[in-house]
Amino acid sequence: MIFFVFLKSRKILCAVCGILLACLIGAVAVHALYGDKKNIIAFYRIEREDVLALQKIVKKVGERQNVCYEFLTLDPAQSLVLQKNIARHAKMIFVPSGFALETALDELCDSGFNAKSFISDSDSMIAPLIYSESGKKVEAVPVLSDFLLLEFNLASLLKTGNHSINSWKDVEMLASSLRGSSKSAVGFAGGDGVFLLDLLGAIAESIDGVEVYERAAKILKAQASVTPFSAEKLIASLADAEDAPLKSAVDMLKKWRKSGFIGDPVFETKISDSSYNEKLFPLSFISLSDRRKLGTISDFSSIYLPSKLTAPSRHFAAQAVYAVPIQPSSRICEVVREFMIAKNQEELSASTGFAPIVKNCQNMDRQIDDVCYWLSSTGKQNCGLGREAYFSNAQLESVRAEILKRIK
Repeated sequence: MIFFVFLKSRKILCAVCGILLACLIGAVAVHALYGDKKNIIAFYRIEREDVLALQKIVKKVGERQNVCYEFLTLDPAQSLVLQKNIARHAKMIFVPSGFALETALDELCDSGFNAKSFISDSDSMIAPLIYSESGKKVEAVPVLSDFLLLEFNLASLLKTGNHSINSWKDVEMLASSLRGSSKSAVGFAGGDGVFLLDLLGAIAESIDGVEVYERAAKILKAQASVTPFSAEKLIASLADAEDAPLKSAVDMLKKWRKSGFIGDPVFETKISDSSYNEKLFPLSFISLSDRRKLGTISDFSSIYLPSKLTAPSRHFAAQAVYAVPIQPSSRICEVVREFMIAKNQEELSASTGFAPIVKNCQNMDRQIDDVCYWLSSTGKQNCGLGREAYFSNAQLESVRAEILKRIK
């Protein structure tokens, strides 16, 4: 018996030693990769072409500072929490708003920039600065903003007798007139779980107000951490009960499907598909940045999602890109301030398709100018439900399937 206990103890000791050795090897590997690099800028969950545009600005400042900034792109398929030990070697990280920003603030940002360095900019910015609890530090600075649009064929709208879209009834009238003219009168990236959640959240906000969006976000965050994860339970809690926060949005899309407005191709469509590369659906829900990447398409116009709510009560789905200092310094502060310069904002907007966050930008076309006006004249934007909590690719696919069950 004593011999058995001794053997068991030795096995436990060996296992513990093995774990400690693995952690030590991992730490040494991380240090070997990043420990001697003093000026790393990291990026998480930002599209490659957008990363390149951001890097261009950073490099310009680096040349002026005589500093060589190195760039690190983190794995978008993994949670930022699991990559925090690597990310902490960076001076700063660029992340989208939502769970990525919250994780960066909680896990990576120990201190921020002196608020006095940015306080004069706060009134001229569309997206908000993120301050520390004391208000003396700026912990995150927005550099770009996206926007969820409703895109439509203007000539088709005029044929209905309307000159503008002011309500969901107007949208349905246009969709009804377009029924049968294409594979689907109404289109969206139904093959993308993140976009599908974003769309439902945006429709819910437009119908029932920001309170339902916030309730849905709270449910998402709570359910995302439950083990084992159940997409069925998550979507049931979001959409099935009469008072569920996404009930109105799901019911509207279900009605459109039954009325023949939404065709089968929509449910597998992704933004990279030829249906978006070649032309838009006659009525399309699409983000500003994705829409801009398609180039000029004649006879199409874009608006925000309609609502009976007044402008101050609206909270649009508009994901922003934030710069978060991890090891703040005067040099990193100078890098961030470079992004506040109107000329650089205009250049970034042209390169990425995002809207600038500085209000005094010039040389903006009608679409960008409209989005900037909508954002500056309404309440604080939300990041989109698909970005409120981290889900693996497999979880997102199961969430998408559960949503489509309720729409088809």
